[in-house]
Amino acid sequence: MSTNAKLNTSRLLLSKLREGDYAHAGDEEAIDIVLRDVFAFVPSLKEEAVLDVGSGFGGTASYLTRMGFTNVQGFDLDEAAVDYAKEKYRHITFKVADALKINQSYAPQSFSFLSLLNVIYAIQDKECLLKNLATLSKPGGILALFDYAQTKESLTYSVKDLAGNPMYPVHMSTIEQDFKTAGWKLLRTTDMTSHFIRWYRTFLDKLSDQVSILQQEFASQDIQKVQATFAFLLDQFEKGYLGGVIIYAQKKETECADRRII
Repeated sequence: MSTNAKLNTSRLLLSKLREGDYAHAGDEEAIDIVLRDVFAFVPSLKEEAVLDVGSGFGGTASYLTRMGFTNVQGFDLDEAAVDYAKEKYRHITFKVADALKINQSYAPQSFSFLSLLNVIYAIQDKECLLKNLATLSKPGGILALFDYAQTKESLTYSVKDLAGNPMYPVHMSTIEQDFKTAGWKLLRTTDMTSHFIRWYRTFLDKLSDQVSILQQEFASQDIQKVQATFAFLLDQFEKGYLGGVIIYAQKKETECADRRII
């Protein structure tokens, strides 16, 4: 595609290995797990407006449309990734936007479902993000957050993602208060650590098996970067320093509301 010269090559490598435009762990299996619980909360959600936060190359938004969602939009800070998604998935609306200033890009109370798959780790001020997303959610709207969790408060290591940016895993000791302060009611928290470990082991095995094929398209340093990053993350999972989590929340009603409005 015309934007490939600007795209993050490590993310392109992920798409190649995962056979889909996904940057989050678990690919389509992870989305299916999220949707299973989301539909338990709101069975009619497919007819409602959906926002994929940090939509990247557009794989998750595309999968949601294939699953029957009729009104899916996405945004990302990475202009090249958004250009890629716009060109490949022309039936979906994508835009370049900053999650911490997202109220400048969408009207208040526009969405009934907001999905964040491996996104919030990249944002340090989680309370600010959750407040901004609350302004976009209709009363009673659902937010699903799938991400890394920091399970040991004494953890002081520094790790960067494939774009070279710092990672800020969810602090399980404080995230509940962040949601409440931002105007969300927590519905459920699901420990996904064992899934992350399985997914990352499978990913690294697949990467090792396909090195010779990948070398035909990607530089050795890019392959090594991806391998080293995921090997480090897997090690942190196995040692108990990192965890995986899904957090489901619902936008709080106004005081005068007597029922959920989607």
